[in-house]
Amino acid sequence: GGPLDLRVEADDGIYVRGRGLDTQWSADLSVSGTTTDPEVSGDVRIVRGTLAFAGRTFDIVRGDIAFAPISGLDPLLDIAAQYETDDGTIAIISVTGPASSPSIDLSSNPSLPDEDVMALVLFGKPATDISSGEALRLAYALAQLSAVGPLGGAGFDAKIRRAVGLDVLAIETGEEVGDASLTVGKYVADGVFLSAEQSLNGEDAALNLEIELTRRISLETELRQSGGQRASINWSRDF
Repeated sequence: GGPLDLRVEADDGIYVRGRGLDTQWSADLSVSGTTTDPEVSGDVRIVRGTLAFAGRTFDIVRGDIAFAPISGLDPLLDIAAQYETDDGTIAIISVTGPASSPSIDLSSNPSLPDEDVMALVLFGKPATDISSGEALRLAYALAQLSAVGPLGGAGFDAKIRRAVGLDVLAIETGEEVGDASLTVGKYVADGVFLSAEQSLNGEDAALNLEIELTRRISLETELRQSGGQRASINWSRDF
């Protein structure tokens, strides 16, 4: 490819909007190398902007996208957005690291557990005080963050379950956001398990009740939002 020798400068004329972002950036970049193997250096910095997340508007208070020849076209991100809850807690979402695999972190001032931070953002109260319906919104909001970065993993799911008083919390993801579903469940009595499943696009829901009749035999019933019903007797044996 042919050689490149470009300089890109903009004091505040770069706008990025969509997917919750409404931002304005400045840039100071140099592009060299060739058209088939370009080298980009310099950075893009936030001038002002907001991020819409979980129905709340976060102010972007720090934003730097740094390019270096050694990292190719995979810049380093250092972005932070914050939201002040009704009780004065500052919730902070930070995105750091390479753009190809960033770390997304949730923190607060004063410091609180992640589930309490998000519950304060959504409902103005800690996770231990939310209802079962609110727990669905909390779990989905946390799942949006935990999809990438250090918030993911079974240990984090366990923290959420403990916070909202559940025995089961499962998030199934598909290729599209609308394909995802959330299942929550709790043992309401010895041998009686009640669970609810909700597609995250809101189009379908189901309520399940499983009663353990013996060690190996259980009765399961299902009622769906669409009107469908199902009942079955299950038999299991350990090998």
